[in-house]
Amino acid sequence: MNAPVDYMTLPLEKFTIRDLTDAIGIAESARVLDTSTRAIYTQRNTRRISVDRMQKLVAHLRTNERHYRERLAIKRDMQARAAATVQVLAQA
Repeated sequence: MNAPVDYMTLPLEKFTIRDLTDAIGIAESARVLDTSTRAIYTQRNTRRISVDRMQKLVAHLRTNERHYRERLAIKRDMQARAAATVQVLAQA
């Protein structure tokens, strides 16, 4: 298992497209990039995004950085707890 990432201190430049869109939200990310939510999901799943679009998301995240970092940290913590619960249930 990978060591947990501290999203409160991780430099924004190290955030992945998935991290950014999870922090900002799919609909808000689509609005920032002037595209559809389907396009955001496609970029997340393929892990491909232009530098310009990545910079736009980072710039938007910086507008309320603490809020978005906390949101992402909470989401990742909840995902880890859910995965651990599933693993325990699978062993039972």
